[in-house]
Amino acid sequence: PEAVNVNDIKVDASAGGISVVALDNISGMYVEDGSDEVMSGIFAVTFRNDSGSDLQYAKLVLTVGDEDYTFEISTLPAGATVRAMEANKKAFVAAKGDVTLTQESVAWFNDPPSMHEDVFKIIERDGAIIVENISDKTVAAPIYVYYKNYVDGEYVGGITYRAGTQEELAPGKAVALNASHFDPDASRLMFVTYVP
Repeated sequence: PEAVNVNDIKVDASAGGISVVALDNISGMYVEDGSDEVMSGIFAVTFRNDSGSDLQYAKLVLTVGDEDYTFEISTLPAGATVRAMEANKKAFVAAKGDVTLTQESVAWFNDPPSMHEDVFKIIERDGAIIVENISDKTVAAPIYVYYKNYVDGEYVGGITYRAGTQEELAPGKAVALNASHFDPDASRLMFVTYVP
């Protein structure tokens, strides 16, 4: 095969319910490690969850010719797409050869993730998430709220952020969680965990 550039690759690769939708070299904030380091030439792949289940975590390897690129995805609902950046900050290099996608590891949610609306009221703020206990029982700690970047109908970054408290929450009480990556206009709440 001829050597190809990232924009010229036609991919029909999938692995265990996750498929590749698009490939690109992008510039901007590298979100996968939470550092938000500004970079150029980051290899990004848009993946779609084609399974009927919500993905908890996947480590995927996209191989183009002899070159491997690693991607980690967490919390991807069934049918949703995510644009993930290469886990080792690698740029795509022109290559030739077959394109394959393999799963190094994968985990699916046993039960659909929940916001537990019967227990918590969530208020979204820039850089903060306020959690109020609307139940009639004290909720034991820890309490965690998980969220992802979400822009134009697509999740941005394989990473799922977590904000939490180590304090129990009495009925009617609220706590503001530090959520430095949260933006009500560019984030989506994914699920809440707590000790029932």
